[in-house]
Amino acid sequence: MPILDIIVTHYNEPWNVGKKFFDMLAMQRTVDFSSIRVILVQDGKEDGFAWGQLMNGYPYQIKVVSIDHAGPAAARNAGLKIATADWVMFCDFDDMFSDVASLCAIMQVLPTDDADIIWMKSYREERVRATKQDIKGVFLNCLSENFQYTFGKMYRRSALYEHNIQFNTNLPYEYENAFNHLALTVIPPFRVLQLTVGFIPYVKTLRKDSYTTNPHTVNERINAMYWRDVYLTNEYRSRGLQNAYKDMVAETVFDMYYMLNTKPAIRALRPLTISFTRYYEENCEAFWQMNPSNLEVIMDNCINKMLGTVQNLYNYNSIEAEPPFDGLEKVQAWLNDLDVDTDHDPQPVQAGKYTGPRVVIYCGTYNTYLNMLTSAKSLLSHTQVDKIYFLTEDDVFPYEIPDIIENINVKNQEIFPADGPNYNNVWSYMCMMRAAFPSMFPQYTRALSLDIDIIVNEDIGQLWDLDLTDYYFAGVPEPCRQKTSEDPVYCNFGVIMMNLEKIRNDEKDLEVMKMLNTSRLGCPEQDAFNKVCAHHILALPPDYNYTPFSHITGEPEHEIITHYAGLKYWKHFRPVREYAGKEWNEIMNRRIQE
Repeated sequence: MPILDIIVTHYNEPWNVGKKFFDMLAMQRTVDFSSIRVILVQDGKEDGFAWGQLMNGYPYQIKVVSIDHAGPAAARNAGLKIATADWVMFCDFDDMFSDVASLCAIMQVLPTDDADIIWMKSYREERVRATKQDIKGVFLNCLSENFQYTFGKMYRRSALYEHNIQFNTNLPYEYENAFNHLALTVIPPFRVLQLTVGFIPYVKTLRKDSYTTNPHTVNERINAMYWRDVYLTNEYRSRGLQNAYKDMVAETVFDMYYMLNTKPAIRALRPLTISFTRYYEENCEAFWQMNPSNLEVIMDNCINKMLGTVQNLYNYNSIEAEPPFDGLEKVQAWLNDLDVDTDHDPQPVQAGKYTGPRVVIYCGTYNTYLNMLTSAKSLLSHTQVDKIYFLTEDDVFPYEIPDIIENINVKNQEIFPADGPNYNNVWSYMCMMRAAFPSMFPQYTRALSLDIDIIVNEDIGQLWDLDLTDYYFAGVPEPCRQKTSEDPVYCNFGVIMMNLEKIRNDEKDLEVMKMLNTSRLGCPEQDAFNKVCAHHILALPPDYNYTPFSHITGEPEHEIITHYAGLKYWKHFRPVREYAGKEWNEIMNRRIQE
């Protein structure tokens, strides 16, 4: 039986990326290869790789396992489930051992009974953004002693099973961080051993497209941190680890407060912090009463941790952040300001009034086409509509679509010039195209606008039956935007039933276009429509736009529409994969039968 199982996951990378790992492993000197095994987990069964041929000739055991594509966390759990060795090590497909004696140094210490986790210093091989043409693409090797991730660490398999430590598959990012944070909390510190040798045994490759090195947006980094902390907080509470639980609550509040002072993140983070603080209100209050010296230690830790995050944001996205907060008084004053009034009563949806055509409109750039298809499939699987429009960047939609969907190329639109204040916003210009719906579709009196990260869970035909006589549109409010009951309703634009006729007749579309072309806005068309149409917006229940990963629209009684707002890799979730895999003939045949 092997002493060490090395779990490697693969998804879509070409063989030449991972070959260096397998080759370097084969070059290890004075190693008994019968004592190690590589478990390669193929995350997605149809990759076209002839693994049997590629793995032929290596001197160590290799077991290849294929699973339906579910993401790296699920792939690692699959490898851990079939592991039988005393120890396990988690490696990425593009990592490698740095020296031909690296594995020998590891194997000499692994028989120990004195530890449950063994870690070693590692190199991080980073691709840096060089400004000079002659050094573009240079590699930097940076010494890393980071506990945050799993690379360069060995775990006793029985200890992971004993403490039920797995990778959380609901965290598209930060799953390694959460795994290791939990492991280092439940396993006593004296059972964590550092491997000390005269060289650095392991190299971690951080690619340009890696989330670790190149966070796509500030909002994604915030959401990833938030959900990691929520997960860990709940884990500690369920395990009875009260001190760790309260400290995690405290760290989360401080972390999010610090990020709140990162200017581009204010809009996204405030509702998250409010919801977290309210959910753990009792523990937050207890924390403020703790010993001030302990408080200062936690504050220092949080500042140091978040400084690293902000440095990454600056290095890779050129985002400038505010300096750390200046003390507990400022935090307490801010928490006291969390009393947000959300007493806008949504109107129940009534049926049986509208007899016109049911029209749905999606907007998306070329990189979102597959997401548009998935969302449209979920819609048509449940709801009878008469027409769906795809506003895209191509004359011909590059994927199969049924006749009920019509593609319109708006790439060369001139409504919103490229030098306008919102054209290069975090969101694409396609979002602003909603302002053009009343003029683009003069034949319709109303239309349903859906984001491309929407999944419809059941029939939503009743949305066309809303009484919109006095309203420009109907949507689900974002409670954090309304501090008092006198404030106008502010709706999220992921799901919007638009009264095109009223918007057109009152020329509100022209006002929105003018605002979008003259003023820089955070959420361009959403901010503009909510301001221009204030006091004539119909509030719907959160059931019709539930945002489970950003909590911006409140908790529903019944999840009719799921909006994966703030989550880039929403396609990994089971409902999304289910609709993405459906064939059009299956969906359309069912519609005909109904």
